[in-house]
Amino acid sequence: MTPPAQQQDELLEALAEEAVAESLGKIPPEVRATLSAEVLQEIHWLMVEELLLTPEGRLRLRRSLDDPAVEQSDEVARGDATPSDEEAAG
Repeated sequence: MTPPAQQQDELLEALAEEAVAESLGKIPPEVRATLSAEVLQEIHWLMVEELLLTPEGRLRLRRSLDDPAVEQSDEVARGDATPSDEEAAG
């Protein structure tokens, strides 16, 4: 059985990767065409690392797990995620 902390880390990593993929998917085609696959992959991993390794990034990911108002992970990536009513009251 996977320990709860490891499960949460795996969930945060999956959420970060999904958020980054969604964000990178919004790059306009004319801009995307100027970037090599290697550059896009490097940008992807740098963004994932930013979410997973910085206190602010991890906080955003954890909040998105607990907040039913966050319907899409791209809200987290854009910084548009809003605290839940519970959190706002606290």
